[in-house]
Amino acid sequence: MSWERLIIIFITIFLPTLACKTKPGILREIRPVDRLDTQIEEEKCVVVMGEFYKIAVEYIDMSYWTNLMKNDIFSSKGEGISNMRKPKLMFFHIVFSNTGIGILEVEGIKLRYGEIEMKDLSIEDVQKRCKSPVFKVLDLDKLFSNRRYLNQSNSLKEIDYIKDVIDYKFEFILPQDRILKVVAFDWIPVEYRQFKLIIRLKSFNIEKEIDFDFKRHEYRRKGNHFREPLKDEEEESIYED
Repeated sequence: MSWERLIIIFITIFLPTLACKTKPGILREIRPVDRLDTQIEEEKCVVVMGEFYKIAVEYIDMSYWTNLMKNDIFSSKGEGISNMRKPKLMFFHIVFSNTGIGILEVEGIKLRYGEIEMKDLSIEDVQKRCKSPVFKVLDLDKLFSNRRYLNQSNSLKEIDYIKDVIDYKFEFILPQDRILKVVAFDWIPVEYRQFKLIIRLKSFNIEKEIDFDFKRHEYRRKGNHFREPLKDEEEESIYED
């Protein structure tokens, strides 16, 4: 076999493989935007305090989702749990603290991007989007139930759902209680880089609307240089969990 033919074979077979290995990957994250009226804890948890409330919000990425599903509370262990994927939805973990003297009611939760607003999904809506057998071990009723939290940490990675969380039978929040809640939304189109999570509260006759800013970030897996977004169709496949 001639040298020329060997060189052609090498270029055809091996160079594409080397290129794939050396091409820097892209890490994409959804993080809260730091503002004067908010406090960021553990990089991903954003906290807002008012006259009768304290609210901590965190986007549930794949690592947090995996940790949640390790609890018997939200999933039945056994065959299938290790292969269960995160549904292609946007999940948020919220800690509500009633710091006032009256009952605190959550009147509504929605997501706003551009000129569009959408409400959080009901359990029935999520069930329709989780028909695949890979989600059969997921207990949606327990995942979306209000739960009383007996500790003071706000970040999801510090919350022990086994030791510090118990069932909560009320839809409202009693004074001095802390409640954990998970909400879900349909996925936001990739062309929107920034969005708001909006929570409407009521205590006595006082109504309050609180918003949290979030932004999609992109990083090279090697180094800290920002990389421009890919084409929409490529980006959408990467955002899928």
